[in-house]
Amino acid sequence: MNINKELINLTSLLDFSNKLTQNLSEEFIINSTLFTIIGKLSICGVKATKYVDNKLVTTFKKGKLECDTQITEEIFIDNNIKYVFQLGQKVIESQISDVEKQYVKLIISIAVTALENYYNFQKLQFQKIQAEKKSQLLETLFEISRSFSGLSSEEKIVKALAFNIMGQLMTNKFAVVKTNGENTILRNTLGITDRELSSIIPKLKKIKIRKDLEIEYRDIIKIATPMNISGNTEGYLIIGPKMHGEYDEQDFSFVSSLASTAISALENERLIQEEIEKKRFETELGLATEIQKRLLPKSILETDRFSFYGMTKPSSEVGGDYFDYVKISDSKYLFVIADVTGKGMPAALIMSNMQAAIQSLAPIEKDLKSLVDTVNKVVYRNTAKDMFITAFFCLLDSDKNTFEYINAGHFYPLLSSNGDLKELKVGGVILGFLPSPLVYNSEILPFEDTLVMYTDGLNEATDPDGNELGMDGVKNIVAEAVKLQPKAAVEYILNEAQKYSHNDHLTDDISIVVLKKK
Repeated sequence: MNINKELINLTSLLDFSNKLTQNLSEEFIINSTLFTIIGKLSICGVKATKYVDNKLVTTFKKGKLECDTQITEEIFIDNNIKYVFQLGQKVIESQISDVEKQYVKLIISIAVTALENYYNFQKLQFQKIQAEKKSQLLETLFEISRSFSGLSSEEKIVKALAFNIMGQLMTNKFAVVKTNGENTILRNTLGITDRELSSIIPKLKKIKIRKDLEIEYRDIIKIATPMNISGNTEGYLIIGPKMHGEYDEQDFSFVSSLASTAISALENERLIQEEIEKKRFETELGLATEIQKRLLPKSILETDRFSFYGMTKPSSEVGGDYFDYVKISDSKYLFVIADVTGKGMPAALIMSNMQAAIQSLAPIEKDLKSLVDTVNKVVYRNTAKDMFITAFFCLLDSDKNTFEYINAGHFYPLLSSNGDLKELKVGGVILGFLPSPLVYNSEILPFEDTLVMYTDGLNEATDPDGNELGMDGVKNIVAEAVKLQPKAAVEYILNEAQKYSHNDHLTDDISIVVLKKK
């Protein structure tokens, strides 16, 4: 058949195009293209060579190609992938005509489209797998957090940690080291001595594992992440090489979150054992009071760009108020204040579960809306139907002097700017009331002066006649407090509330947090 007729035969070209674009296989696309060229042009051989970042990866070949190359065509996919097609001379002794060359270009252009579809599909598949892996890891972290909370000894916690590392990371090489006061190696299966491991621990804050670690340890230690609680490093979780392959970014995030979950469990276990030893004959309520206090972060946080002070004053021995902060990066901090319905032991237990969830999720859920929705999922699944949480989430970016917030049914925090007070209302439904997924709105505002967060124990402070302080009364107090530094401002607000009540007894828990730009 004459090649001119073949070019005009659009049906044949369309069939070829359909055959390629409907098959998402690189090998099929290249081989079909080579077979078509060698068959239509009757040449001695044809070859396609694949390069990635200018490095030869593989070669596809049809025919002998022991004859001289007559045509060389290059195509590029996504800049870094190149295919070089080489066509040999015709079997019968005649030159490849211009029309035949045009036919080759047309066939290869169809192949380009098919290959682009193939690579786009591969990217989508990769993104889908990553998304599924992230979802799986989050669910796993929730389950791990719940399982840790039920373990009663350090040995059991470390054993559970080992099973989760093996199951998720496919390695049995790891170490758990606590650093509060002195190095305590809880488990070391890395293949080095405890003495060697202890010599490495002081350097972990200053090194990058892949770059600064001594050469003899680079094949032994692949990940080292601090175990932080309430802003303090209490230990390190160190991971050795995988049995197969290398760790990816999802693995690094998982290890970081697992470290936070594990140290929370270990610290809770330590606190429980310590309190049991000290106050063996005290009631369960007295013990819970001390544990709850220690779960709260340090009252003071100072950086070169802002200062923070927070306090909680329960109306009974154990309250349901909660505030916390998590350092996301050098410039980003998450601040949370919340109020659990009810008082006493049930409220305190829910508060401690919420703290564990936020400490685990904050480092990996960089999107504030997703974080709040996921926390709602945890609260909804783990609380009774009549227990809810109002909460306020604030993600501060000190580099940009802005913050993003979500108000989940919480009484309105106040933002001071140029003498004006703004009520922060944007958000959504309270936590634990409805199942996720939920749509939470957020607002981004400049951080120019002072942010005051509090629980409803403040606005519900009542005078002897039964009149509540209310929003107007809170605003009057806060308008004066924002002129002070955070600690003094918190003390001023609490004192004014107690003056209004004419006594020091509060009918509800009260928490006050002040964040001020320097």
